[in-house]
Amino acid sequence: MKAKKLFLGLIFGALALGTAACGGPAETAPLGEVVVKEVLLKDNKIVPGEIKVEANTPVRFIVKNEGDFTHEFRIFLPTPEYVEVAPKSKDRLDVVFTKGGEYEFGCTINDNERFGMKGKLAVETVE
Repeated sequence: MKAKKLFLGLIFGALALGTAACGGPAETAPLGEVVVKEVLLKDNKIVPGEIKVEANTPVRFIVKNEGDFTHEFRIFLPTPEYVEVAPKSKDRLDVVFTKGGEYEFGCTINDNERFGMKGKLAVETVE
């Protein structure tokens, strides 16, 4: 997991250097655009309940826990990607989805996904 985070950190670092070299915002970076998605964790749900992103595009999830308990934002992939967030705080999760498809996300702490803390993630392939 640490190696994967280091790799993603290098990708996002390269994007930042590319942006600085171009003198413009992230949209003009030669390596591509970083898409930012905000996710709110509440004690019984995740907002939004459906998220769409494009394959092969770096995505930064800004995850804010508005609840009174620790929650996680877990994307159910063959190798799950997740971040655990303390109450009333935020964290981020950087992911590059290499394959299109339909996935689910949720909070598995205390079986919260059974109580509504879940949603759908659509990764669209662009040609």
